[in-house]
Amino acid sequence: MKLPALLSADRPAVPLDAGSPPSGRRGRARPAFRAASALVAGLGALAMSLALSGCSAAAPEAEEPAEVAEEELISFHGVAARDVDRSLPDVDTIGYDVTLAYRGEETRSVGGRSLRTPVFSATVTAAYVATAPITSLVVDFTQPHLGRVSSGSRTLAFQAVDSEHVKVSLGKTVRAGTGFRLTFAYEVLSRELDDREREDGGIVVTPTSMYSASWPRKGRWWLPLRDSPRDGAMFTAKLTFPEQFTVVSNGTERGVSTEAGMKTWRFELLTPTPSYGFFVGASTEWVRADATSAGGIPMPSWVTRAHASRRDDVLGGTPKALDFLVSTYGPFPFGQAGFVEVPTTWGGGGMEHPTVVAIDPSDFAGSPTDARHTAFHELCHHYSGDGVRIANWADFWLSEGFTEYLTHRSLEAVYGKTVSDARWRKTLSEARATAAEHALRPRNDALDVREIFDGIVYVKGAWVLRTLEEAVGREKFDAFLKGWFTRHKHKAVTTEMLQKELESELGRSFETLFTSAVYGTGLPE
Repeated sequence: MKLPALLSADRPAVPLDAGSPPSGRRGRARPAFRAASALVAGLGALAMSLALSGCSAAAPEAEEPAEVAEEELISFHGVAARDVDRSLPDVDTIGYDVTLAYRGEETRSVGGRSLRTPVFSATVTAAYVATAPITSLVVDFTQPHLGRVSSGSRTLAFQAVDSEHVKVSLGKTVRAGTGFRLTFAYEVLSRELDDREREDGGIVVTPTSMYSASWPRKGRWWLPLRDSPRDGAMFTAKLTFPEQFTVVSNGTERGVSTEAGMKTWRFELLTPTPSYGFFVGASTEWVRADATSAGGIPMPSWVTRAHASRRDDVLGGTPKALDFLVSTYGPFPFGQAGFVEVPTTWGGGGMEHPTVVAIDPSDFAGSPTDARHTAFHELCHHYSGDGVRIANWADFWLSEGFTEYLTHRSLEAVYGKTVSDARWRKTLSEARATAAEHALRPRNDALDVREIFDGIVYVKGAWVLRTLEEAVGREKFDAFLKGWFTRHKHKAVTTEMLQKELESELGRSFETLFTSAVYGTGLPE
C-alpha cells in the first residue's frame, strides 16, 4: 500500500473511533456522484456501493437440524489443502468462490429512503479445514442481508452475533483436520457515497467505475470472510455486468461470455493471499495494454483513456524492476503482475491487490517521480505482504517496511544510485521526524492496525532493513532475504521469526537493534 504524503510528520494516524471520521484524514474531498441508475440506462456510470442492508436474525427453522457435509481431504479447484495453518482459531480458510451478478433495478429502502437501485445476486462458497473440533463457525460479515447458508443441499441455521459477525451452526462436531464448505447466498444493493475517506469500503464507486476496497477489514463489507491477515486463501470470481464494462479481478482471466447484453467474466487466483487483497473492478474507461518482463511474466495494465498517454511514464520501468526482484529475491510468487487505475479510498497512492495492484488517478496526473515510486512499491508487495503474509496487524512493518526497502532497491536497479540515494535521504529525514511516536512493532497483538497506519512502518521499517544490510553486507543480506521469501512463500510471518532467522543464518545477535528500533522508538543511524 502506498499513501500520498504518507510520511509527513503532521499527518496523524486515524483514531480508532470508526463511527466518527477523524479531522486529520488522509483522504481528500471528491465530488458527489449520482445513484447508479445509469447502469440500467447504459450511460456508462456504475454508481454503486455494495452495501449489505438489513440483517436476518436466523435462517428458517428446519424440521430437523441440518448437518454440514465433511470432506476428509478438501481441495479448491484441484489444489489440495495440505499445508494447513493449525495456529488459526477454529478454521484455516482454503478458498472463496465468489459469484456476483447484476439482477435488475428494483425499489428498496436505503437509508430510510425509497430508491430505485441496482440489485445484485451474490453467492460465496468458502472451503475450510477445521483446526479444532467445532460445532459452529463465526464469519466476519457486516450488516448482512443473508438469505441462506448451506452445505451442499443442506440449509444450515445462522444468526447475527453483532453488526459485523454471523454465527453458522454446523449441526454436528466437525473434527480437527476435516474439511467442509459453506455457501452464503445474499442480495447486494447499491448505495450512494459522497466522500472519499478511509472510512469508505466494500464496493466503492466513481461516475465511471466500481471497485472493491477491502483494507484492512472492509472485505467483510461485501464478502463473508475470516479476515485475519494470517488466514490467506485462494480466490475465484464469476462477475456479470452490462457488456459496456471492462471487468478486472485477481488472478488469471479464465474466459468471458456474452448473453442478452450482459458479460460474465471469470477469474482464478490459486495461490493463497490475504483477504484484504481480494479485488473486483469494472469500468467503462479502461484501456488495456500488455507488457511482459524479460523473464516472461505477464504485466497487463488497465489505465483510463484520460491517462493512457501517461502509462509509460508511470509503469514503463516496472518490467525491469520485476526482473531485478526475480534475479535478487527469487521466483515471482504469482502468475502475473498487473496494474489498474482506480481511486484509493484514502485519496492517492496505491493498493497491493495481488496480480492487479491499484494506482490512484492522481498518480497518473501528478509527478512521474512519485508515481513511479508508487508503482514500484505496489509491485514489490507481491513479495512482501502478499507473497509472504503478516501473522498479526502488529507486525504491519513486515509488510510495508520490507516493501519500502525493496522499492528503494528496485529504484536503484532501474534508475540508478543517484535516484535511490535521494529517496534514502528523504526516508531518513522522515524517520527521524516520526520515530518517537510509537514502536515499529508494538507489543499489543490486539491493536487496530489503523493505530499504526502512518509513515513509521514504512520509512523506519525500511531504514531498519538498510541498517541490517550495512551491518552484514549487501550480498549476505540479499541472500538472507531470498531465503526468507522462499521459505515463507504464501505463509505468515512474525517479527520474532525474523529476528530468530537473522541471528541463526547470519551468526550474530541483533538484540540491541530489535529492542531499541523495532520494539522501541529508537532509530538506528
